[in-house]
Amino acid sequence: MQINVDIYQSDSQAVRDAIDNVIVQVYRKKRENNHKSFLITGCSAGCGTTNTAINMAVALANSGWYTILVDCDIRKGMEYKRLNQKIDAGLSDYLMGRAKDTVYPTNYDKLDYIPCGKGGESPVRLLATREMEKLDSELKNKYDFIIYDFPSINIVPDAGILLPVTDNVILVAAVNETTRKQLASAKAKVREVSGKYMGVILNKLELLDYKHYVKDYDYFKSDRLKRTYGRKLKEKEVKVSNAETSNTEISNAETKNVVKDETKPKKRHGKAGQNNKGLH
Repeated sequence: MQINVDIYQSDSQAVRDAIDNVIVQVYRKKRENNHKSFLITGCSAGCGTTNTAINMAVALANSGWYTILVDCDIRKGMEYKRLNQKIDAGLSDYLMGRAKDTVYPTNYDKLDYIPCGKGGESPVRLLATREMEKLDSELKNKYDFIIYDFPSINIVPDAGILLPVTDNVILVAAVNETTRKQLASAKAKVREVSGKYMGVILNKLELLDYKHYVKDYDYFKSDRLKRTYGRKLKEKEVKVSNAETSNTEISNAETKNVVKDETKPKKRHGKAGQNNKGLH
């Protein structure tokens, strides 16, 4: 494939920090269980599943892992997706035998992308084919991480097809949008496959609310770190200055005592010719 797909990621420090927390858990799964494939699906419509999957894939690739992002939302045509504007074929075309090579390089090193394709009559039947199982096996042999991006598991059953073959499932929910009933329903569907459920990512959280949960998330930003370091450096300089002043005062006091002691006449102990009883 000659077309290079431009993958976008969030430029928000809070979002990147939140994604890093997810990557820690993903990395642990790989180290402890050699898990490679992660299915991302929403609990409700429009909760930011695709953005979450993209940011995860970019973070893993930036860490030096060969990663591929697979868009499994076959129900949406490629014309409705920003990443697929210059692409002719994708996942559905491969599964239907209309295309052989649907893996595209991106603007990030070690990150490849498979778009959704032009769609088909039944996405469930396409995903349940032997071709999909073959593709999953080939990707696991080639890549360190596979990120599957699926539509909401509560709206369409598509994600349920890959639940048995993927290593882990991560749900995405949106604050003030996803209901408790939707969250409970999504968890129940994932937990039908034992050991796959990894957790829920809470999306669309206001920055002020995020600061409430993670108070020092921006501590290592250069401007704040400089202010904190500068303040502590000044406090240290003040302490050193006070200590030097205190030492000077002690030194002056000792000098006065020495001068005062030297001006006093020395007392004589005992008479001449007698031994001092204090010495033996």
